[in-house]
Amino acid sequence: MSATQHHAATGSSPTTVLAISTTVKVVVVAAGTLVGLGLGLLLPWLLGLVEQLPWFPFEGPRELLALLSGRVGSWLLAVVGVAAGLLAGVMMAGSTTRIEVSGTQLVVIPDGNADDRQRFARAEIDRVLVEDGHLVLRDDRDVELGRWKPEVSEQDLTDALQRHGWPHDATG
Repeated sequence: MSATQHHAATGSSPTTVLAISTTVKVVVVAAGTLVGLGLGLLLPWLLGLVEQLPWFPFEGPRELLALLSGRVGSWLLAVVGVAAGLLAGVMMAGSTTRIEVSGTQLVVIPDGNADDRQRFARAEIDRVLVEDGHLVLRDDRDVELGRWKPEVSEQDLTDALQRHGWPHDATG
């Protein structure tokens, strides 16, 4: 996991961006693709085992299994497995929480969805806590403004908050 720091437009305070690195995202997508390929290649063998079971109750799926157990069907399952694994990997890599910390605001983009972006001005937040790996924001009445599970380490999160002078409690 990675925490990167970059500077915003001139005149703005520096911003620390907490998000998983591109390398980790590539590894997740590659792993999903490989798992999909493995399942696609193993499926004909598993289908052969299922086909031999006398109690397998459905005739339609049994006929589909027989059709897919041929050479072309095996390759088709491998291709479908790669596509499904690739799609799953891309979805997992894209649905991670991103946190942007500056001296003036804290921005949370949950699950990689920019439409759900939440901005909190420093004046809105009385305390920032890290509880059981969750970032928790509280106002001056001790009302919870939000709770998110970032994919970065608690240490990276704590360091970013301290670097920008946020009122922070580490409650673990």
